[in-house]
Amino acid sequence: ADAQAAAPAPPLKFILRSKEVTTLYDGPPDIKVSETPINAGESNNFLQSPDGQLVAVRSTAEINVYSMEDGKLISTIEHSDVIHMAFSPLGTYLQTWRFFHKSADEEVDDNNLRIFEVKTGKLVHGWMQKTFFSQAWPSVKFSSDELVSARMVTGEVRFFTRVNFTTVVRRIKLANVTHFTWAPAAPEYKILIFAAEKRGSPGSAQICEYPNTGKVLVKKTFFNAQTAIVSWNDKCTFALLTTATEVDKTGKSYYGDSGLFLLGLDGTSINLKADMESTGKIYEAAWQPGQDRFLVVYGSMPAKATMFDTKGEPVVHFPTDYRNTAMFSPSGHVVAIAGFGNLQGTLDFWDVKRARKMGTIEAPCSTVCVWSPCSTYLLTATLSPRLRVDNMFKVWRIDGTLLMQQPMDELYQIEWQQTPSKLYPNRPPKRGDSAPAKLEKKQVEAAKPAVYRPKHLAGRTGPSLSLGRPKEPQNKAQVVLTSSQLEAERQRKKVPIGGQVKSKAQLKNERRRKKKAQEDAAAAAGGGAAAAVPAKKETAASVPAKKEEVPAPAADDLTVAKKRVKALEKKLKQIGQIQAKLDAGDSINDAQKTKLGTRPSVEADLAAAREEVKQLEA
Repeated sequence: ADAQAAAPAPPLKFILRSKEVTTLYDGPPDIKVSETPINAGESNNFLQSPDGQLVAVRSTAEINVYSMEDGKLISTIEHSDVIHMAFSPLGTYLQTWRFFHKSADEEVDDNNLRIFEVKTGKLVHGWMQKTFFSQAWPSVKFSSDELVSARMVTGEVRFFTRVNFTTVVRRIKLANVTHFTWAPAAPEYKILIFAAEKRGSPGSAQICEYPNTGKVLVKKTFFNAQTAIVSWNDKCTFALLTTATEVDKTGKSYYGDSGLFLLGLDGTSINLKADMESTGKIYEAAWQPGQDRFLVVYGSMPAKATMFDTKGEPVVHFPTDYRNTAMFSPSGHVVAIAGFGNLQGTLDFWDVKRARKMGTIEAPCSTVCVWSPCSTYLLTATLSPRLRVDNMFKVWRIDGTLLMQQPMDELYQIEWQQTPSKLYPNRPPKRGDSAPAKLEKKQVEAAKPAVYRPKHLAGRTGPSLSLGRPKEPQNKAQVVLTSSQLEAERQRKKVPIGGQVKSKAQLKNERRRKKKAQEDAAAAAGGGAAAAVPAKKETAASVPAKKEEVPAPAADDLTVAKKRVKALEKKLKQIGQIQAKLDAGDSINDAQKTKLGTRPSVEADLAAAREEVKQLEA
């Protein structure tokens, strides 16, 4: 293990396909065209194996499989007009699909779905599949060790041993089944099956075991679900199911309706959208690598971004903004929240642990945005045919530095080499990377030109016109205590269940009042004992002793209490001014937001101080 940890990290590479050639690039940090040739001719698509060691380059007539290490040709698959390709999890087999058409011999139908062996290029098996459904691709799905394979047909999922597709060993029957997926890294075989709603009958999703396919670990039924996207956490103990419909029956959205459900092997079944603060579309749902937390971007624009735990409780609320994409770095320490498509292409980097922004970049018109395997760089690109003009790719450092910008006449595809992220050092961001002073300096340097103001408004102060965007960058997210954390806090502060967790200032004032009450009680008890003693004749010598028994500092306590009331009233007035500023539409800084949040505790302290003054004056 020590030798493996000491081994140097593999160099970064990325591969792109232009109109003329498929090219491999070395870097960053030093970016240059690699000396390893991949394919010199025109191609329609390329696909990497899951481990990044092989790349299949598809042309109209054939498929060539190359080694990413030295560019050597591994095999050639003689199969024309292929539209889609998919590697098996270990890269042993390549699955292809093309449009169905009858062969020259009318008695023989064309097997347009085929599986080939990668090393030899030989055909393993073929089926006739006339329709193609992108979310159900690949049609034949292998387990992570490739010992079991499965294929969906009408109303059931059939299981096979390896590539022995002539013998069905297990079946799971489910009406209207449209999609299924294996848990990619589970120690035991688990499979999630989704059935779409149809003609008034609800849709459903269930997780089953294999080979004991009759054992259903969890099942959830729901409406408004025609398609589904499934994502598992790294431990494969929970799955997120993002459902969608083409038409929103309520008429609120032109783009249809969506839902989000959390399913767990322990029987967890949660409708997450029902508890969300904002209604609207689910744009993104992404698991944090190595953690049982996930980030959801949802709601009407400007959209909300919230981190949840596996109990469905919010953990972190990121600032509301015009965003529709969330991408965690492979290490899980940084998340990029961005707005692409019909948005402006602004991307924010956030330190997940500290819930603070690290920086912002502008990548307008980007159609591709992917992290490097080392979690240090980001690759953005504008591709054809989505956009026919200004095709280019850019390589960014995580601090927002642009390392390379390469315009191209026509750029069709670009990807990082799929190297396992565990081969690179795990380097979380430092505290200074998201320091407020450092970030504010960057924002001042990248400030945009002033907004045009009409002459009759020149020199006036007050709220300015805006298009709904925040007037100042929001650089800090709101961390929310979960129910378990609140319970631990109550136990620490000895607060009963259902009671309010008091602040430090409230606890300090409570201790002060308790101490004052004890002193008053002791003084009263002392006065009663003195009254029970028979009165002696006053003499000159006894007068000084009598003066010592009188509590002279009472006037000083009253003065201190009145000063405290005055100070708290002044603080409450300042908070009121901040609230008035916020109500008028003006922006406030983080310090003012913090001060505004102390209003309940200040009001409580002021009421206690006024009561103390009344007691001292009585």
